[in-house]
Amino acid sequence: MIVRHARGAYPIERIAPDALIPQLPEDCRIIADSNTRRLLPPDLAVFEIPVGEASKSLAMYADVAGTILRSNPRRQTVLVAVGGGVVGDLVGFVAAT
Repeated sequence: MIVRHARGAYPIERIAPDALIPQLPEDCRIIADSNTRRLLPPDLAVFEIPVGEASKSLAMYADVAGTILRSNPRRQTVLVAVGGGVVGDLVGFVAAT
């Protein structure tokens, strides 16, 4: 899908979970909501957040950011958001700070 806007366009790609795993970089942290977590392999290390707008909170931000920081990330570490808008918003905010 291509999203078009006033200054241009960008692609959005939907990837099935089983196709996503081999494409992940070695140094990544995966964050998923409880709906999409069940679609991923159970042995995959995933930080799971509750579904819903309530997860867009400073408390959840602190929880996710703290967990990532305790995992000793590097500047090149990739954060992967698996889920909808709440997960994407939260992980984008964590990544930007």
